[in-house]
Amino acid sequence: MTTRVQRSAAVVAAFGIALSTAAIGAPAFALETVTPVTVPGSNVDPATDTSLTIKKYLNPTSVGTPTGNTGDSTFGDLVEGIQFTVTEILDADGNSIDMTDNGIFQTASRLQASDFAGGALPIGYTLGSSVSVTTDANGTAVFTTLGQGVFLVEETSTAGAKVGGIDVSGSITPSAPFIAFLPMTKVTTGGSIEWNYNPIAYPKNSSQTATKAVDDDKENVGDTIKYTITTDIPNQVDNTRLLNKYVITDTLDLRLTPPAEGDVTVALSTGPLDAGDYIVDVTGQVVTVTFTVDGLETLRANQDAQVITMIPSVINSAGAPNGESFNPISNSANLTTNNGTSGDIDTPTNAVDTKIGKLQIEKINANDELLSGAEFELYRCTTAGVLDGAALTVGGQSKWTTVANNPLVINGLHITDFTNNVSGVEAYKYCLVETKAPQGYELLAEPVVITFTQDAVQSLALGDDAQTKVVEIENVASVSSQLPSTGGMGVGLLIAAGVGLVGAGAYAAKRNSDKSDAAEA
Repeated sequence: MTTRVQRSAAVVAAFGIALSTAAIGAPAFALETVTPVTVPGSNVDPATDTSLTIKKYLNPTSVGTPTGNTGDSTFGDLVEGIQFTVTEILDADGNSIDMTDNGIFQTASRLQASDFAGGALPIGYTLGSSVSVTTDANGTAVFTTLGQGVFLVEETSTAGAKVGGIDVSGSITPSAPFIAFLPMTKVTTGGSIEWNYNPIAYPKNSSQTATKAVDDDKENVGDTIKYTITTDIPNQVDNTRLLNKYVITDTLDLRLTPPAEGDVTVALSTGPLDAGDYIVDVTGQVVTVTFTVDGLETLRANQDAQVITMIPSVINSAGAPNGESFNPISNSANLTTNNGTSGDIDTPTNAVDTKIGKLQIEKINANDELLSGAEFELYRCTTAGVLDGAALTVGGQSKWTTVANNPLVINGLHITDFTNNVSGVEAYKYCLVETKAPQGYELLAEPVVITFTQDAVQSLALGDDAQTKVVEIENVASVSSQLPSTGGMGVGLLIAAGVGLVGAGAYAAKRNSDKSDAAEA
């Protein structure tokens, strides 16, 4: 074989499986440097069957040399349920790449998987048929019907990914596509080189998770809730391809007022970050945390840590229902990373809910007419109506007054059996305390106890919507109207009787005087 052929064979030996060790958002490795060696005297046997075996590992701590042989890498957890799709790369005329032609072989060795990204086709090549195989419990997928040629290998689904029977589909990031040559060359233990018709590839995955939690206990409209986003740092086992992007994005619900940039905090689970490690941007409802060059270096040096991002937000409204269903303030975030492989990897967090409802107060009389002029304060309280703490301030307001012909709406209050994204038992009740009665009506003698659970608010019994709890409060007319008033009939009678007595006394005195005068005469 000529020097040219030797180089071609050596390149293929390195290139055929080298990219199999690259992973999007996971360890990625550059091509190895290969010294040309003497190849066997025989050429490729076109009649020999080929196969491609894939061994799938999760979170490798180190790797071996990508030779296509058994034992290149045995570090990490074997992953079941990963689907790989192999597509044959054809020449411009739709023919298989001729592995027996040195010139064609050498030209094809320059192909990279990224040449085919997004459906692109490099000049002089097209794609043929595809076949898919899913890894078994031993993390192995075997392709036995490919024949000889050049093939694009892609990881097409992680939906069924399991490690030791445990589902990891929600946290695993796919490995990068690679190109496999069937056959490829391999170096024997004696240092000679021969054709390998059954190579083994070891593509790697990284388990990357992003979670979100909310702290909203007893917070109403006008109060601040806190979101905590916890994200993994992609695993890297060498420095050939480095983490070059780490961005956390959180698009807040319109019922939340975004924070100032300086109120967003970012740290590692193991300690603080420097101010120059990241940049916070708040544009509209979108909060973005982007790690700088210095920050990426810090992350690479702390792969076992997690990034903790805290985003405070002020609740500004309960909002409207979704038809006949309650409409929670739902929020999720996203982590975007790039390990210098074939592109960005997005890892979304779980969604968290905060449930805020409206309280509609209808102050009525015995004729179901809405009354104006009633003033209320609102408290948390027990079932027995025992007040707990000071009067509440909701949306900057701590006292509410009814107006004529319109119900009073407090927008909005925290649902009492759903806190921090967890549905549970009713933690407390709300109590309305009337501090001023409508004119002509009696003040309520005790607090009005209100149940404000998910079921109570979503109930449509009084014709309200699924986001609003309606409370009807009847006032009785003032009982003071039953008492005699000053200057009224009762006092008049007393005065008349008094005048009569005075008159009678005067008459009697005069009569006695007249009698006395007559006797003296």
